[in-house]
Amino acid sequence: MTSMFATSRYISPIVNIRRERTLPIPGKILVRKGQSVNTMDPIAEGILNPKHLVLNIAHGLGVSVGEVEQYLQCGEGVHLMKGDIIAGPVGRSRRVVRATESGRVIQITTGKILYEIETVPYQLKAGLSGNVVEIISNRGAVVETTGVLIQGVWGNEMIGSGNLEVRGDTPDEIFSAEELDTSLRGTIVAVGTCEDEQVLKKAERLPLRGLIFASMSPDLIPTAIEINLPVILIEGYENCPMNAAAFELLTSNNGHKVCINAQAWDRYKGTRPEIVIPKLHLEGQASTDEIMSFCPDQTVRVTRAPHAGQIGRLVKLIGYAVMPSGIRTQAAEVLMDNDLVNVIPLANLEVLE
Repeated sequence: MTSMFATSRYISPIVNIRRERTLPIPGKILVRKGQSVNTMDPIAEGILNPKHLVLNIAHGLGVSVGEVEQYLQCGEGVHLMKGDIIAGPVGRSRRVVRATESGRVIQITTGKILYEIETVPYQLKAGLSGNVVEIISNRGAVVETTGVLIQGVWGNEMIGSGNLEVRGDTPDEIFSAEELDTSLRGTIVAVGTCEDEQVLKKAERLPLRGLIFASMSPDLIPTAIEINLPVILIEGYENCPMNAAAFELLTSNNGHKVCINAQAWDRYKGTRPEIVIPKLHLEGQASTDEIMSFCPDQTVRVTRAPHAGQIGRLVKLIGYAVMPSGIRTQAAEVLMDNDLVNVIPLANLEVLE
């Protein structure tokens, strides 16, 4: 029997969730093990893009390179405030070199100083509400919670938290800007399909805390990246209805606190944009984005047309089959919600947990 590796996607009503949150560079840890954190709480910070200046002290004082050392007022590693004297005074005019910005002296050599300008550190957010269960030295922490987990396919790389507001009675409704009003301010709104740029711009002006779409026109991606609130797509682009499992979980948790991390989907790192609705008093199984093999009786979701977004049960792996497009590929028989069995390429399926 032919098999093929599949990437699982979690759409689960109750699961244990552990997320490792780390800086890309060494930094300062701001939390302790056992501490409770909220989605937007900083857990670590570091300078991602330090700015440096090379100051020509010899030229600034009008002296030779060999004379610079006797006029220095600071050493390597010293922190200076804006306006502090670095070197001098020299001569009758009392000539000096001052720090133009707050910062730190990194290196002194051949009459010059390498100076690092003080910048606001980047703060790494927790990404979900839960407990810190592990500290990763100089990098970050592992945060754990229990609750609803819904993973999507695209996000604009932002994080948010707020009360969930589901708008629309069906998972395929097209949402309009007129449906956004001040009663939604500070909430995370979940809707069907977005085809209007004004929905995104108005959501930012209100402001909302986040947007969850089943699908969105690909033309709106630049705007979704620019606005200052997280946006997650559960299904993908164009007019693709939300799958029944995700729609049911969202509607049944309407009004609850929700955390959204619109991180990029990365198959190699195992990350996906995801929605978490914490339920800390419950217990569930551990969650991870894992690779598994397709096998009968799995619940699967179709990722591409003509059945994109539909959920079914994998009935049988059938090896290689010739599709209507003429392509010969590995496929499976899938029993859909409408009780019809369709032959679907394995490349167009993902396993739901």
